[in-house]
Amino acid sequence: MTFRRTVRFKREFQLLPPEIKRAARSKFALFSRNWRHPSLRLHKLEGILWHGRPVFDLWVTDKCRVLFVIDHDVVVSFSIGPHSIVSKQTRLPRVRRLALDGRHLRFSQRAARRKGLEARNSTTCSVHG
Repeated sequence: MTFRRTVRFKREFQLLPPEIKRAARSKFALFSRNWRHPSLRLHKLEGILWHGRPVFDLWVTDKCRVLFVIDHDVVVSFSIGPHSIVSKQTRLPRVRRLALDGRHLRFSQRAARRKGLEARNSTTCSVHG
């Protein structure tokens, strides 16, 4: 498994206190050895997508979380901070897809409404007019 970090994650990590950084590094090491370890309290956040992928929450301390996605065998960490980062992710626009000649184009709900698309379910849209 390969681990990647976004620029946003790196920026947020640099702002953390040293004791949280140490705890985060030890949790990352544990995650790379055994991602099912109970102390990680790893779980999927229902209904939240980041670039079309389901978001997972990893427990660092009682007040600090890491949000990440898994794309095949690559783990991409994109946010670290207090538990409130989880509620911020629920306010992001949901991703909708439009199948067009076998290709998938992504639209947020707002963009879909602007373009005259009606979301039928969580993964498809249809064109009117």
